Amino acid sequence: MKGLAKKNTLAHVVSVVFGIAIFALVVKIAGLENIISSVKGFSPRYMLPFLAATLGLWVAASYRWKVVLQGEGVRVPFWTLFRYRLMVFSISYLTPVARLGGEPFKVMLLKSQHVKSSKSFASIVLDNFIGMGFDAIIGGLLLIVIFFTSSLLPLQIRATLLAAGVLVLVAVALMYFALIRRKGV
Repeated sequence: MKGLAKKNTLAHVVSVVFGIAIFALVVKIAGLENIISSVKGFSPRYMLPFLAATLGLWVAASYRWKVVLQGEGVRVPFWTLFRYRLMVFSISYLTPVARLGGEPFKVMLLKSQHVKSSKSFASIVLDNFIGMGFDAIIGGLLLIVIFFTSSLLPLQIRATLLAAGVLVLVAVALMYFALIRRKGV
């Protein structure tokens, strides 16, 4: 047990040192003046709605992942998954592919919960598929809303936006239907 405590302490120390180094690098690259001017330009009245929306999205995404894992027959506490999602979110900022960069780390984190790698990987792929599908639905609906609300755009552009929005919604519906029917996507 002492070996595990030392290992955890070492991991925490390495994480803190790594985090400080990344922060220092960002400050050096961006410049302290640019960072301070960006913060000064931010209105505090938007902070609470922004934090509430962000927290809501993280809670929903963590719950979605929990449901996917339960479908695989795996039980992991919600708050553990929430914590894992926050860790992976921060790692994804360091990778070129923001939405997918920390996924291998998710597999490692789930391994600490005694989840087989195959089930971890399957849950991550399915969770991302569902999440990106939801993003596509929102995007398709927004394209349709732009069609109906943008009278200043030329009709040809509006028609293209409408067609793209409907096409996205149909494609997502067909992929979800194939997934539900277990035919693969």
